[in-house]
Amino acid sequence: MTSTKLTSEHVKKVNDLLNVALGMKDILRQTSPNHILDAITEKHYVDLVKILERATETLYEGVIATRKSGSVDLTIQNGVVPPLPESSIPFDEFQKRTENVLFVVSSASNKNLLKKIGIPPSNIIETGGPLTLDDADKLRPDLPEQARTGITKHIEAFWQQVSKRISQVTPSQILLVLEATQETDKLLGLHAEDFKARFTLNTSVKNVPGLKDINWKQFCSVLF
Repeated sequence: MTSTKLTSEHVKKVNDLLNVALGMKDILRQTSPNHILDAITEKHYVDLVKILERATETLYEGVIATRKSGSVDLTIQNGVVPPLPESSIPFDEFQKRTENVLFVVSSASNKNLLKKIGIPPSNIIETGGPLTLDDADKLRPDLPEQARTGITKHIEAFWQQVSKRISQVTPSQILLVLEATQETDKLLGLHAEDFKARFTLNTSVKNVPGLKDINWKQFCSVLF
């Protein structure tokens, strides 16, 4: 029997798939034993299920197709298991659909990744940290008092920055773009209602397996 070497692309995509599954497991653990989900957590969980379902279907079909071909080796074709499908809309339509959206991410690095796929910098804002002291404590239970003071000031400055950016961009909606396995992003996703209440704009959460290798067509498939 000959052996098959898995491509690095395939291994990465399988790891992304497993990370999404771990994100779902975190929610199950956090809501144990009754597994009752509030509206925000339910949306987060459903988004993860959809991502996982698309990925596992692609993986399963690839294996079945190889078996039916009569091949002894279950070869991996082109890496398979794409974490996200690609939208068929043209790029100018993608730009048109996103020009009235304010995208919120947790870090400057994620902001840069959205810029690379064509989102205008003025339409992206990063939190740069937790949005409440309670979130900060969850991320770092031993937070010193001096740091708590700095975080409080940062949170106030962030909300002021969002207000200013909304007056400049005049978006019709706010989208919190979250990496499904990042703890900071999970906490950010719980504050969609805070954005909606403060700015009276429709606010929703969009989860992605990761932003590093996503292209605009894949990102579009998440949004629309």
